[in-house]
Amino acid sequence: MYDDLLMFVKLVALGSFSQTAKDYNTSQPTITRRIQALEQALGMQLLKRNTRNIELTVAGHKLYESVRGYKFSIDNIIRNLRTSEGNLKERIRIALPPAMSFYVISPYIGEFMAKNPDISLDIIYQRSAVDLVTQNLDLAVNANPPTSQVVKIKLLHKAHFQLYASKDYVKRYGLPKSMAELASHTVIGMINSDDTVTKVLYANHIKTGEQIALDNHSCRILSNEGLNIHQIVNSGYAIGGLWDTLLLNDTASQGLVKVFPEYTFSEIPYFLIRDAENKSANLEALIKFIEECFERIKPKD
Repeated sequence: MYDDLLMFVKLVALGSFSQTAKDYNTSQPTITRRIQALEQALGMQLLKRNTRNIELTVAGHKLYESVRGYKFSIDNIIRNLRTSEGNLKERIRIALPPAMSFYVISPYIGEFMAKNPDISLDIIYQRSAVDLVTQNLDLAVNANPPTSQVVKIKLLHKAHFQLYASKDYVKRYGLPKSMAELASHTVIGMINSDDTVTKVLYANHIKTGEQIALDNHSCRILSNEGLNIHQIVNSGYAIGGLWDTLLLNDTASQGLVKVFPEYTFSEIPYFLIRDAENKSANLEALIKFIEECFERIKPKD
């Protein structure tokens, strides 16, 4: 029965019979039969029938919360035993947003690994939303807060999308004196993370809240990737929209000038996402490291 209880916890966490079957390397009917056998052994219905999605009964919800907490208690006991025996080795799987991590986290990972020789990392770089359970992740930094209630979320940073030009560009073409003058410059506009293009972007005055509409679709270049936009801007032939987080690093910002510094075009939050029950000492060390990385990029007063 214990194995079936763990399978039930996995089924609820994944929210899919087919995904659970894939995770267990078995068939969907097998998962269904084992859950039904668990219900018969317990003498209670755990799942509501005739629904497209996994939906728990009251008893099923209580069992899930109890067994899930019990499972993680065992996991934490094992981690503590390993710690007491001096066996701290652990592999942690983490998802990070690529462009932001390039400047904010990746430069310091080597230093972190040197200080923590018993930690190994699997690093997945992705812009899309993460799912800790289906991706088998221990930790993530992402702009999309998950809806799952089994994770713990902390806001790390808010980045602003602003316009930049290189000093060479300014020498060649000068800077626009108004938003309307942008039409006479080569500007790199924004493609959304889902590959769609928003026709109109709004420049928002940081202090007054004034909004100015701009035709994003008419920009000569459109892109969805900050690192390469940065390179195009550095080349001196275009004004580009970049997240200010990328430019808070002193090395990255050398030679760039902020265009209309009083305006921001968008705001993106970065969240730290973790399993609420995982209290591994090594995971806590990694979380502390990531928080310190974001502390480094806070604007100096």
